[in-house]
Amino acid sequence: DNKHIHVYHLQNRSKFNLTGEINVETRQDGQAYVVAATHLNRTVTLSADYSIQPQEYKQHSRLELSPEVWIGYDFSLINKTTDNIFDVEMFLINISYPRRNFSAQGFYNISDSLVSTDILLVWDKDNKSVEAALDWRKIALHRDEIKLLFKHPSFEKDVMLMTNYGYQKSSLEGQVIIDYSSNPEQKVTFEVRGEDKSKGPTYNYSYNIFAEHKATNLYLNCFGHVHWSPRKCGTEYIADYKKSFLPLSRSVALVKVDFDLNDVVLKVSSNAMHGTIFRDPLGTCRGKSMV
Repeated sequence: DNKHIHVYHLQNRSKFNLTGEINVETRQDGQAYVVAATHLNRTVTLSADYSIQPQEYKQHSRLELSPEVWIGYDFSLINKTTDNIFDVEMFLINISYPRRNFSAQGFYNISDSLVSTDILLVWDKDNKSVEAALDWRKIALHRDEIKLLFKHPSFEKDVMLMTNYGYQKSSLEGQVIIDYSSNPEQKVTFEVRGEDKSKGPTYNYSYNIFAEHKATNLYLNCFGHVHWSPRKCGTEYIADYKKSFLPLSRSVALVKVDFDLNDVVLKVSSNAMHGTIFRDPLGTCRGKSMV
């Protein structure tokens, strides 16, 4: 199927003279298009085609402004599913223009208890590359594990971020590990836990945060709770912290509010100082501190 169009200035064709052509070819498994527009001595061409196979879809496009200026891409989507448990597909993408080429390939694998993907990007003639992979799976009831992996030739080793987390009706806990070096002491560990201990009209939440990095002698253990009731509320925070050559230190903060007595107590304590502030029912603030 061919179509032509010609638009020009009635009095002066050299001022504006545009011709266009559209060619459409229908095939058994797809179609191909070619669109060309010419103005004066310059022609712009856009070509595209696609095909649909039982397990694969392919598409190609190319935009050409001149023989030396163009850009094109190829895309393929392949269905590799073989059963009703896993949904598996793979894709290929290639983008090219003069003296440069980018290609990517990847896949995903999905089931009721697993999500797995991998993407590889390659560019230039010397095949520079970077790769990323994700694996998310259910390892037990109310417990999941996620692994994120990065690969690059400049890395000492593959960089991995791994986390697993679990949850119950009134609690949540998780761990994150960052492993980026062949030295095990460079591994970073981060953990968090939270629990809801509320009963009736009283809200009570506790938490714990832990972090460790042996290479820098980093240690952090922070825990505390927050509670509220119609008569009282308050929070307590305790943190043990150590880094590099500094000694282990502890910081404590406590806030209590008594609505019935209209009383407020604030306590702060660390290795460097201690302090307490009271506000009595008469509105008078009293305090003491010690360095």
